[in-house]
Amino acid sequence: MPVYKKPEDAEDALHTLLLRAAPENEHGNKTLTSLAHSLRLSRWAVRKWINNGKLSPERAMQVVKISEGRVTLKEFHDYVYKG
Repeated sequence: MPVYKKPEDAEDALHTLLLRAAPENEHGNKTLTSLAHSLRLSRWAVRKWINNGKLSPERAMQVVKISEGRVTLKEFHDYVYKG
């Protein structure tokens, strides 16, 4: 499981955005696991968003809410309304 000290080290833009939203774990790192845990989802569910390059409007709103201002809904627009 990759661990990122900086979200900018992620593999693509959506991954970076999701890591920015993630709360830090007990070691001060950002992980998909910590994001998934906060959303009460499996890590695989979050990974699927990255692999597909999109997520539902409802999930985007949940991510924004748990981010406590680290990301905005507008930043997810391209990934929610991807054609």
